[in-house]
Amino acid sequence: MALAIPAGYTLQSQEKDTVTFVADATHSVEQPHLVIVDRKIPTFSNGGTLSQPTYRIRVIRGNLDADSNPIANRTLVECSFKWIAGQADTYVDPSTLAPLNAFLGMLGFAAEVFGKQTLPS
Repeated sequence: MALAIPAGYTLQSQEKDTVTFVADATHSVEQPHLVIVDRKIPTFSNGGTLSQPTYRIRVIRGNLDADSNPIANRTLVECSFKWIAGQADTYVDPSTLAPLNAFLGMLGFAAEVFGKQTLPS
């Protein structure tokens, strides 16, 4: 099954192991709204060990001040996935993402994280 581009996003660029999407409704030069997905394919080292595969998703959002001028700092949300090379079928079950979905989907999660840096309790 191939992954599809989510509704509301357009493919902006594609390199070997990185794709970048822009949010159709909110992306602009002054206020970028990007999603960058990249991966690290496992490779063998000189010692014969296989490196760890990684899949990373970053959401980058530009911010504007009260006068609609761009602010140098941007908001970044990042999520990385790592597993044992060659063992994804054995050790990674789709239910592994359920806790992540549960935390991110909590009512008020973003406000608590960005506004107060509150830890769940």
